[in-house]
Amino acid sequence: MEDLNEEYTPGWKFNQWELKGVPLRIEIGPRDLANKQVVLARRDNHERIVVKEDSLVKKVKEVLISIQDNLFKRAKDWLEANTHDAKNMEEFLKWVEKGGFIRAPWCEGQDCEIIIKERTGADVRAIPLVRRRPNLNCIVCNKPAKTIAYFARAY
Repeated sequence: MEDLNEEYTPGWKFNQWELKGVPLRIEIGPRDLANKQVVLARRDNHERIVVKEDSLVKKVKEVLISIQDNLFKRAKDWLEANTHDAKNMEEFLKWVEKGGFIRAPWCEGQDCEIIIKERTGADVRAIPLVRRRPNLNCIVCNKPAKTIAYFARAY
């Protein structure tokens, strides 16, 4: 999207587009025009890349893929760093106080889900699509667990 609005400064316009979530900004100034180049400004890592006009389309595609990969990796790393395993209610209570996600064996019983919610404020956030029957017992009723579920508090 071209922003020709002269009412605002470039900094204001850059910020406005970042707030809208635009991942890549293409800057074209008078010197860039003279040199037949543009500057790509990445939002994810603040890198600025000078690109010749004739390779712009190819480079934009590459950079957008790189941004997606980088954001996905950061999110995955954050999720892994903030997901903790609990094999019993004692461990669950410890981790729920620290925040993040808790992976715990669960029988999938509604009564057990209600007890977890009442005791901890956490509820089921996700159940893996590929379910493997864990060789563990439910953290509430101690019956054989049907799955490992992800729990967390809502904030």
